Amino acid sequence: MTIHASRTLPSLATAAMVFLVLASCGESPGPSVQAEAPGAETTPAQPRTDMAAVDAFNAYRLNASAGLGAEALEHVHPSYFEMVQRHIDMALDADRATVEALPFFDRFMVFSMRVRVEPQVLRTITPRAFAELAIDEGWIESEIIAAAMVESVELLPEGSTEPETAEITMSLGGRVNPTTMPMIYEGGRWLVDLRTMTERSAASAEKMVEMMGDDADDIVVRGLAAKEGKPVPQDIYAPIGRE
Repeated sequence: MTIHASRTLPSLATAAMVFLVLASCGESPGPSVQAEAPGAETTPAQPRTDMAAVDAFNAYRLNASAGLGAEALEHVHPSYFEMVQRHIDMALDADRATVEALPFFDRFMVFSMRVRVEPQVLRTITPRAFAELAIDEGWIESEIIAAAMVESVELLPEGSTEPETAEITMSLGGRVNPTTMPMIYEGGRWLVDLRTMTERSAASAEKMVEMMGDDADDIVVRGLAAKEGKPVPQDIYAPIGRE
């Protein structure tokens, strides 16, 4: 089904948004599904339709672009939060050899955490708290988010009366983005699958680093420090440590 410009989505597939997906990380595996007490009100399950998938993503998109981190994170699939925890652990523990051997996207995540977050905060911060901080600090390109527009939605498996996932195709400035935004239907809700989106987009990051050449790490770290108004770390490859 094709859905035109009346509904907007973020262009996380662009290389810029690859670097800024930090804004959507989270602490917990998302809202747990618990048995309701007798007489308690229950939230009706979202329909397994393309329009419902778009509405769910728009709930994430609108809250994130407005700087409402806690609200935005309610719409993110928990698998992404596990990946963010891995990046926090690497920022704290990984030494030079380990960091240098990482794919560029993972290196960027480590660099970003080491530059942007004070050591004493990073040692205790939860993924959800980090996500809220990132959104509050404006690490998402809200202009890009606002400008992206939905072109179509594909429910999968194709032809199923109970689709489990959806792929949202979007455009920016009239140009269709070849990378789709994945959604997962779980627990009666459509959730944004940022982990899969990030994994797909990591290839774009590798292409960017090839264009930057051997100075890519230095360029990125200096750019992060300049944006935050902080001095360039003496050794970005040194682990922060747990204490």
